[in-house]
Amino acid sequence: MYYIFIRLYIVYLSNNLFILIFNQLIIISQIQLIKKHIYIYLEKGIKQLMSSIVQKEQIDLQECISSIDFSPSGEYVAVGLIDESVKVWKADFSQDISKQKLHSFEGHMMGVVDVKFNSTGNRLAVSSLDSMIRVWNVDDGEKVCELQCNPMENWKLAFRDTNTLLTAGEQGKVSEYNINSKSLIITHQTRDIFATAIASSKDNSKFVAIGNNDGQLFIINYTNNKHITTSNYHDKKIRSICFSNDDMKLLTASDDGSAKLIDLTKNEAIFTFNGHSGNVNCVDYCPIDEKLFVTCSYDQTVKVWDINKKSCIETIKFHQDNVWAAKFHPTKKIIGSVSDDGLLAFHELK
Repeated sequence: MYYIFIRLYIVYLSNNLFILIFNQLIIISQIQLIKKHIYIYLEKGIKQLMSSIVQKEQIDLQECISSIDFSPSGEYVAVGLIDESVKVWKADFSQDISKQKLHSFEGHMMGVVDVKFNSTGNRLAVSSLDSMIRVWNVDDGEKVCELQCNPMENWKLAFRDTNTLLTAGEQGKVSEYNINSKSLIITHQTRDIFATAIASSKDNSKFVAIGNNDGQLFIINYTNNKHITTSNYHDKKIRSICFSNDDMKLLTASDDGSAKLIDLTKNEAIFTFNGHSGNVNCVDYCPIDEKLFVTCSYDQTVKVWDINKKSCIETIKFHQDNVWAAKFHPTKKIIGSVSDDGLLAFHELK
């Protein structure tokens, strides 16, 4: 006998009374109550669900998770937590991820804001609310360096290359550090407003994009004497930015509830993607199928979008709280998402 596995969150009404509605077509064969979740196994007869999203795995860390990143090869996945720690696992999805934990990096005072692997995947940079950046060696788990920033100037992180780390934050400053020499290389000044997002182009020598609290987008052009251009695409804070593989387009995510596709060659927004009912916290291209991208939101959902169709093709209603970040695996159509509910979840797009 075959079963289809579905996870449902049930609203508790009164003493042992629950309501389950599933199009009046499904025969429930077995119900097992485990803590807050009910797992329902459905008898053979429903051969295909409407969704093409399959849950691969979940890890309950029982603490708010603020950030996630995969190493460029896809070998590792790291998450940052408000409990001041960073967890790193091997990302071998043929096995149980929860049993592949490599490191737990501690001591990021007041909570972790962002985590980012360098281009070779052997270093992991971590920003925290104590205005420190700590860089860790993923191979041996040793701390490479600590960089003391001015208050809140380390909000978001991006690597330009293996050893050049960029930060964005307070007063719109963008700082470049050499993590080997532990030295500040240069500071770029955008507008004097908190910088809330930063991304480096795939060809690290070309561009860096920065978004701020007012919804402005800044592009540092390294091929043109580091010239900075400014554009206004959003009405509210830009929370996330991602470059396309050819570096000619950008995706942005904003508190105005939208994601935008921007053509850098024309300096104009091509399309606005609406569908979330809350702030859009993160956006990420699918590296192996660039017509697809993922967003996540305060509305507790993760959405997969098709750029060609200009529409959302899947909505993942898995988390029970604000979803802070969602990222595609570099070589698979697997999405990792993290939330205030303490769950690290992996879903595969078939």
